[in-house]
Amino acid sequence: MVDESTRKTLSSIPLLKTKAGPRDKELWVNRLKEEYQALIKYVENNKSADNDWFRLESDKTGTRWFGKCWYVHNLLKYEFDLEFDIPVTYPTTAPELALPGLDGKTAKMYRGGKICLTDHFKPLWARNVPKFGIAHAMALGLGPWLAVEIPDLIEKGTETSTTEPCMCVTRGPLPRFKLIGNIHFPKIKVTPGTFVSLPTEPMSTVCPPCVCPSCIKSSDMGGYPTY
Repeated sequence: MVDESTRKTLSSIPLLKTKAGPRDKELWVNRLKEEYQALIKYVENNKSADNDWFRLESDKTGTRWFGKCWYVHNLLKYEFDLEFDIPVTYPTTAPELALPGLDGKTAKMYRGGKICLTDHFKPLWARNVPKFGIAHAMALGLGPWLAVEIPDLIEKGTETSTTEPCMCVTRGPLPRFKLIGNIHFPKIKVTPGTFVSLPTEPMSTVCPPCVCPSCIKSSDMGGYPTY
């Protein structure tokens, strides 16, 4: 079953119309255009909701995709390489999303780091051919998988953070993440016994502002990010 939050996310992603795979030449070009449009819309929606959690790009043929995805847990940002190929029978067959850096670290994964989505994802995909595309695979497949598996791996000590401490507490591949609001936090606990004091004015529109190296951007706030 799809929960209400996921249903809302899906409703904002454009559905695709062209049923074509890599072998379909001109039709595949049309399909790729629809894929890009859906992905762009999904990323825009994520950014608007302060829920930006992946970057993707493809080769010239649109059959090989690669990028990064990340997950924030206890103020630490965990980032992973992401890759997948478009099957020749696509879109009837869903792409197999892979996180090669996690290969062998969890039972919910096949050889090569391909994440296991069979139980809940593939039946839903099959019922929605050719409407679902890569953006839907990210929203319905990888996002929920990260939300379940990464905290478990962290608790078991299997996975370690790949970046500096991050205060983007409202960011992640979560339908479960909810924006707290534009609240002023004069002090935010990052590690036990360590506090970061934030300027009173001006404040970022993101709550709380992130000052980790992977998120920080140049600004007039002496290094604090602007969005």
